[in-house]
Amino acid sequence: MDFIDLIENVKISVKTSRLQTLYGIRQYDQFLMQKVEGGQIIKDWKAVKLEGLLHNGLKAVATWYYDATDETIELLHGNSEVKSLPCSTSVPPKKLSLAGILKELLAERSLISPHLFIIETSLLFEDPNNPTAKDRELLRLLEKSSRKLPKEITIFLKTDNKRNVPETLINSSFCKSVSISSTHRDERQTFCCIRGKKLAEHLDVELDTLATLISAVTDNWTLIQVGQLINMSHDYCEQISDIESLANSMMTGVTNSPWLGKTLRQSYATLGKSLNHRVKGQPAAVEAVLKQLRQSIMGLTSVTQNTVSTAPKGVFFFAGPTGTGKTELTKALAESIYGSETNLIRFDCGELQESHAVSRLIGAPPGYVGYEQGGELTDAVAQKPASIILFDEIEKAHPRLFDILLSVLDDGRLSNGQGQTTFFSDSLIVFTSNLGMFDLDDVGDRKLKYSYKTEYNELQSGIRESIANEFISRLGRPELLGRLGGKDNIIVSDYLRDIKGVIRKFIKNIAFDLQRLHKITLNVNENIIEKMANHLQHDNELISLGGRGIGQYVKQILLEPLVTFMEPFVIGKCESGTKVESIIVSLVNEEVTFRY
Repeated sequence: MDFIDLIENVKISVKTSRLQTLYGIRQYDQFLMQKVEGGQIIKDWKAVKLEGLLHNGLKAVATWYYDATDETIELLHGNSEVKSLPCSTSVPPKKLSLAGILKELLAERSLISPHLFIIETSLLFEDPNNPTAKDRELLRLLEKSSRKLPKEITIFLKTDNKRNVPETLINSSFCKSVSISSTHRDERQTFCCIRGKKLAEHLDVELDTLATLISAVTDNWTLIQVGQLINMSHDYCEQISDIESLANSMMTGVTNSPWLGKTLRQSYATLGKSLNHRVKGQPAAVEAVLKQLRQSIMGLTSVTQNTVSTAPKGVFFFAGPTGTGKTELTKALAESIYGSETNLIRFDCGELQESHAVSRLIGAPPGYVGYEQGGELTDAVAQKPASIILFDEIEKAHPRLFDILLSVLDDGRLSNGQGQTTFFSDSLIVFTSNLGMFDLDDVGDRKLKYSYKTEYNELQSGIRESIANEFISRLGRPELLGRLGGKDNIIVSDYLRDIKGVIRKFIKNIAFDLQRLHKITLNVNENIIEKMANHLQHDNELISLGGRGIGQYVKQILLEPLVTFMEPFVIGKCESGTKVESIIVSLVNEEVTFRY
């Protein structure tokens, strides 16, 4: 809605009622206005507040503003001859309460020029729909004013939320409401052309190009917010593509977004190495993750939209055998991109099997128990917008979860039960699943479809096909598969082929704790690693459990005997003066032995 449309709407509404409600997010915004006479523009654009726009548009001789927060009234716009309120007593403005002002205005009959009274209503009523005795008196005066005021006086109730105005007024046939809609794209683009000249020079781009981008990334923003983005871009943006990330950061409240600036771009070159170092034996899965991340880092994530995307930076669906590093890869991403594993918000979908459990994610609607508590998902992301949201074992969740997540996957936003919107545009979303790994036998029991001997290509294609059938045939929700990028975008982990590498990782973890807690170095001979790997390759039960099975075996063969060997040192039963600085683990006659 531009200034001409708004003024015309108000003019029509004013002709039918002396009491107007102005509501919308732009109550405190700036508006672009031009002076037009006889269809010709005689002055260029200038930014004015809502009160100035109404004063000029309605050709008022005076515009007064009442602030309910400190119960004062002041003259905002008017000529030098206006000294007092337009009432018979000529009382100085700050000497009257709002009820007193309304009574005086109702008694006035000598005006010949328009006067506007704008009342800040956000805090005017303690509880709009449960008025106190004082509020009821004010409501009676406002309702009477809507019918009895002179036609030269118009009262505007100004609020960002219509719920701040009692329903008795809203529903009155004598009180009219005018919605001030959000800025439209052309208005934001014009504003950018006015305010963004220095920024265009700073980024070395055409002003029109800059204005087009900024207007695209600021949907539903006020002009004041757009101006703040332009000002901050001078300090935080080195190239025009950084503006989108900065806009997302301002929207979500993230002041140090990893997606903004050069840091993530520069670290991307070594990201694959660090992920493969932490997640053993999954080169194909890591490469698939890097492929998607590369698009996110460059900002090129969508071919279906020609507008700036507010969707999450990436959506990953990790599938494959249990214990193969799906959750570990998610933790590694949280540490590599967001700086710490604490930037991981995890939901166990085994706890979301009922519809009411899913409702906890967004909170109860008004009137229901728990309304004040908010939503577990929306609150968590609002507190940590730059994070990974993990839905572990998604196949166990109630189907309603997918309905809730549709708007997140599409638009990167979700409203809680209180109507507050949380933004996901700085986050990554990860689903993990064991779908496709099992079949049912003749008696209805689950059995593994694949074994350690299954080639990776067969495993990958089979699991992807099974998951696609799950979404399309069983759930009847092909659109969900589409939001994930189709079955070819499902990232399938392989069985752990690099058993030695996984064993070494677990031994390294033990050695780290031993050094940290007891200042003892652990040395494990290679022949022990060979022995454990050979055993695991022929133990179908343990190897089918992936890293968990390997971890159990390492604990049995190495960790538990190590603890037994160390017991005398820990409880002080060793000979006086004995100091253990290192422990050597070797294989003697096929038995694991320890010495220091």
